[in-house]
Amino acid sequence: MTYLLIFLASCASTAVLTGAVRRYALRAQVLDLPNARSLHAAPTPRGGGLGVVPVVLLVQLAAAIWCWWRAVWPMWAGVTIASR
Repeated sequence: MTYLLIFLASCASTAVLTGAVRRYALRAQVLDLPNARSLHAAPTPRGGGLGVVPVVLLVQLAAAIWCWWRAVWPMWAGVTIASR
């Protein structure tokens, strides 16, 4: 149940942060303008990854601390490091 709550909180915070970055990009005109090689036809906001990266890093840090605290570091270190 705890893992499900962590997952849902991560999804929600990623959605909120990505929406905030998108709103900022639209307001500040930080747009990717389409050209002949683009897959989109209209200007698209840039920087959506800025809403994802902090959440991923925070969850990875929390997982590493949890593994260290529970003394299961050798077993989970590979998973935590590989997910970067």
